[in-house]
Amino acid sequence: VFNAGGRYTKSDSKIAQLVPTPPFAMWRDESDRGWGAVGQLGLNYKGLNESLTISAAHNIFPGSGTSGTTERTSFTFSFWKRFTYELYGTLSGGYYLNRAKPGEFSRQRIDEDSMAIYPGIRYEFDKDKSVEATYSYHRTKYNVSNTTVDRNAVFVRLRIQHELFN
Repeated sequence: VFNAGGRYTKSDSKIAQLVPTPPFAMWRDESDRGWGAVGQLGLNYKGLNESLTISAAHNIFPGSGTSGTTERTSFTFSFWKRFTYELYGTLSGGYYLNRAKPGEFSRQRIDEDSMAIYPGIRYEFDKDKSVEATYSYHRTKYNVSNTTVDRNAVFVRLRIQHELFN
């Protein structure tokens, strides 16, 4: 899979500006515009007992926990392997680079590197019932403040589905 192109982005925001007289703050509108490149390159493989997807992409996304948007470059993968008819394992993850200059698409500078990995195992009792356990590890390095945040989580999911209408 390959696609490439351009994008035009317009970011609108309201900025509070302090003034010496009541109400002590005035709101003003600001707008940023810009052109940039977008693209994705991916490889998909599907076998009888395994599947693999690898991709690299560049696009613009809302900045998580920020007041703007970021240019994101990502490298991701997803793999699953069936061990028996009922049991299979999964492994997915990615590496993400989030960048924005002040006044480009965001009010502040954004410079983050993130890495995530998600190993899991799933057992299917039949086509309508399964149980799955997944571990999630995520690390984000905030280069502007030179801090790193780690997150660990374990998910257990029981899935039962039943047809309501014939």
